Amino acid sequence: MNLKVSIKDRPLFFIIDGQWTLDTFNNSIKGTTPGEFYHGEQLQGKRHGYGFQLYANGDSFVGYWAGDMKHGEGITQYANGQYSKDEWYANKKN
Repeated sequence: MNLKVSIKDRPLFFIIDGQWTLDTFNNSIKGTTPGEFYHGEQLQGKRHGYGFQLYANGDSFVGYWAGDMKHGEGITQYANGQYSKDEWYANKKN
């Protein structure tokens, strides 16, 4: 299956790869909002476990998720090249 994603008006194509568990597709590239994508573990269609998120503004996050929220250790790289390593709890920095 192919997924078409457009980032800053440039179409990109991704191969969706993963496994079905109890009618839920896990370990896949997931479209989030236009211009953004997520690649990583999922649980019941939500980001859960380890994954990479690219945002439309060029920032990215790689780290741990729980219930679609950043949760645990993660690194944010900003579009300007700076980065920060943080601990997250329910989508809030600790």
